Amino acid sequence: MSVNIMVVINGSDLGEEVLKESWKAAQTLFREYDIKVFIIPYFNPKGNVALIVNGIEFLVKRKPSEKELINMILSAITMGVEEEDNLALGAIIHGDDLSFGSAAIAS
Repeated sequence: MSVNIMVVINGSDLGEEVLKESWKAAQTLFREYDIKVFIIPYFNPKGNVALIVNGIEFLVKRKPSEKELINMILSAITMGVEEEDNLALGAIIHGDDLSFGSAAIAS
């Protein structure tokens, strides 16, 4: 089984800590539950720190512990959306105005 986790960070200390704890939780989930966790960092300077697990968004207001993250991920796996096809989207962001450039979708 595998799960995708998008970690939305905004350059804050909280975002960096959540990203680090997410990596730790991913390693633990792989070792103890045989779940492959793919961490996808997403930088949004104007957004809130959040975790998106299988389509379910969790806003983060404080640093969660590794155990809290593991429990959140496991609960999201059971509640999340099932997808038959997986797609990856890559985009290029230009300059100071953060405008989008080209994008590509891979299946």
